[in-house]
Amino acid sequence: MAAHLVTLFCAYFAMRLVPGRRWVDALGSWDAGYYLRIAEGGYPSEFSPTTTSVHGFFPLYPLLTRGVHTLTGLSEFRAGVILNVVLSAAAMVAIWLLVERLADAAAATRAVVLMSFFPWAFVFRMTYAEPLLLLCAATALVALLDRRWLLAGVASAAAGAARPNGAALALCCAWASFEAIRHRREWRSLVAPALAPVGLLAFFTLLYVRTGDFLANLHMKDRALGDQGIGLDPASAMPRIRGLLDAPLNDLNFVGSVLCLVALVFMVWSMWRWRPPVILWLFAVPVVLLAVVYTTYGSMPRFVLTAFPFIAALAVRMRSDAVFGAVVGVSAAAMAAIYTTVILSITLTP
Repeated sequence: MAAHLVTLFCAYFAMRLVPGRRWVDALGSWDAGYYLRIAEGGYPSEFSPTTTSVHGFFPLYPLLTRGVHTLTGLSEFRAGVILNVVLSAAAMVAIWLLVERLADAAAATRAVVLMSFFPWAFVFRMTYAEPLLLLCAATALVALLDRRWLLAGVASAAAGAARPNGAALALCCAWASFEAIRHRREWRSLVAPALAPVGLLAFFTLLYVRTGDFLANLHMKDRALGDQGIGLDPASAMPRIRGLLDAPLNDLNFVGSVLCLVALVFMVWSMWRWRPPVILWLFAVPVVLLAVVYTTYGSMPRFVLTAFPFIAALAVRMRSDAVFGAVVGVSAAAMAAIYTTVILSITLTP
């Protein structure tokens, strides 16, 4: 709740600085606009892979937003904002339960606080799909630990229909099923990996029906958004690194990505010391690699946010109250500054 109040205060403050700005300008901007367009009108049959369009965004969150709109009569924007307040709260509960299961209640509470005040956590208040992905992912991982295979498969399928990084849960389901069969001959565990890819495949099938291109989502991202992320191609990465050293403030997205990768080193080290079950690695690592390898994803910190086992690992290892308080304070201040910058300019991608 405190994190919600911080970001809402930042939105109010930023809108007061620029007369005429509305709530939709703060909470419904950037990618949020595409999700709202899907909620309002679905996916059009017209498709150009060289133009950014709604075909690059997954359908489950807009579908739920449309449902709230239909049930309440609220606008799609208001329905999406309210939905994300509920989803982000539920996601924090699911993450708390997961970390408490693997560590203890104190570590679980620290994990939720770190997640809530992560510098990019302001997207929980925007009409973005991250809260839905986190809820589905944490639910799936808890279900796998409890060997509740049907729930794990359904939650993984839902994650795959919410965000592209949700597809990583298929690996988690496959590994957990393999272990269950190897140790206990639990063949019913196969239901989880069987269901896990259904959401992603259903979305791609929908795009094929609408546009005639099964991979319309990937083609649009590759051709319309192909130079926004980091990527591992030296031909494109090295000039950006030199530009960062010469003029650090010219590309704030790249600065944020580099700082996030530095923080990720400490997260990976903490995860290695924590040694959680393999399924947490199988979710977190592909999520981060997806953002690092492909240049189509410009917001590296947002991917690290969704790779929440790494953040949870920091919470497990961070036992000093003084250190924890300092980290949360700096992170909250960074979140407020970054969100205000996002609202007032186009120099930083949320």
